[in-house]
Amino acid sequence: MTALLVCPGTQMLRCRGPSRRATMPCRLFVDMHLVDKWKIGDEVVDADMAKASVDRIFGESVESLSRRGTAAFPVSWREWSLPEEGKVALSSYGLPSGRGDDLMGIVAEFQESPRPLRVSSGGEFYILGSYGSASIVAVKGVGEVVAFPEGWAASSRVKPSSGFEISPTFVNSKVELFVECAWRWDGLVAALAEEEERAGEAEISMWREGGVDESCDPYSIYSEMRDYACLKFMDLDPGVKEGGFWVSLITDG
Repeated sequence: MTALLVCPGTQMLRCRGPSRRATMPCRLFVDMHLVDKWKIGDEVVDADMAKASVDRIFGESVESLSRRGTAAFPVSWREWSLPEEGKVALSSYGLPSGRGDDLMGIVAEFQESPRPLRVSSGGEFYILGSYGSASIVAVKGVGEVVAFPEGWAASSRVKPSSGFEISPTFVNSKVELFVECAWRWDGLVAALAEEEERAGEAEISMWREGGVDESCDPYSIYSEMRDYACLKFMDLDPGVKEGGFWVSLITDG
């Protein structure tokens, strides 16, 4: 199949792709051209359609998303000292138990003990799950959700007088919001990966046919989709900020 990249004011580049055909007219924006749309066979994909796929996932109920995935549930949640709304969300929807592909999501790793883990700084936490090597925990009492880097449990036994202490990263302001974000990310990550792959195929095709035209960005639709997803997570929980856990997860992978 042949992929065509078409940018106003630039030479048409004819590129050979393995299985897709894309025609991408680009619009001028801040001294560079951004891809307006893809044409793959008879299907046209533009930035609005990419954003619509994000809206569909955020339009689904958490119950629906959790039923489509594979959920794991805590066993001792009734005895955890957390706000009732958070415990209800955990017992009703659980967290994703893992994915069947190579994409990264939140993975449930609930502690079995009803007692919180106490760290040297005086904080007490309930372990909920993980993302990669980071552990995700809920703060006893208030229910704020934070993430600790790998090895935090061992380091938490080091006394503060040693001068060594690991600080957590804010994730969500409430447990129930974390549960919702975890399931929405589980539904969203594949759609983002598909759009990134589509852009990557176009870029590779350009290289094969003589190099990348720097005036045309094949990743622009993916970037808009990713930025739009960040805004949706920030709207869901006002505590989610730029540079924080969820925004970094979406933008950095």
